Amino acid sequence: MMRVFVLAGGVGERLQPYTEVLPKCMMPVFGKPAVRHVVDALVDQGFDTDLIHVCIQEKDLRHFSHEFRDSPVIIKVSETPLGTAGEVYALGSRVVGPFMVIYSDDLTFRDYRKLVEDHLLSTTKEDVIATLAMTDNYRIPMGTMALQPETNRIFGFSEKPAGILPMWTGVAIFHPDTLGYMQLFKDFAKDIIPDMIADKKVVRGYMTHKPWVTLNDIQQWRAANRDLERL
Repeated sequence: MMRVFVLAGGVGERLQPYTEVLPKCMMPVFGKPAVRHVVDALVDQGFDTDLIHVCIQEKDLRHFSHEFRDSPVIIKVSETPLGTAGEVYALGSRVVGPFMVIYSDDLTFRDYRKLVEDHLLSTTKEDVIATLAMTDNYRIPMGTMALQPETNRIFGFSEKPAGILPMWTGVAIFHPDTLGYMQLFKDFAKDIIPDMIADKKVVRGYMTHKPWVTLNDIQQWRAANRDLERL
């Protein structure tokens, strides 16, 4: 069974003042914390709770201890933020095969079992180091332009375009070789994934057309409470 790292240490500055009281992923979405939606989906899909690590900051321990008092998932506590990849790197000795990483404040994609099946199938055909769950169902909340760099002439304009490029949902499966790219205080999106692509490693995408649902700011949190009902 695959080991899963649920990353739940986000600060949530753009969700203040709410996150002065609650951790970002503890913000309620349809009556329960966002991170609980993630963990419940994993359990419902048959993932072993003994292999689910919820990575948090020490200051948030009381919230998670209470929320998961009825669950045997493993709460992994860091005294200081280690970076998304750093949190997994610190537990690297427990990784013996492919592992899943989930950003717990993004609820777009929760078909975790399907992602596992797709990743394992793809590894029978080529040396895939990572499979990222993506969506093209989102809308940029502003007008965008196509610009000719030499003259600054605008040759295209679109108001609030939808699905221009695939967007990562914060869910991925990694080969254990990924640990060789990791260090404390490194980030998957900023450091690890770009480094692997630069090294010409095979990084695949698994496309979903689910609406993008995340908790990046207060408007998106409110939208999550509208959209999650139809996911």
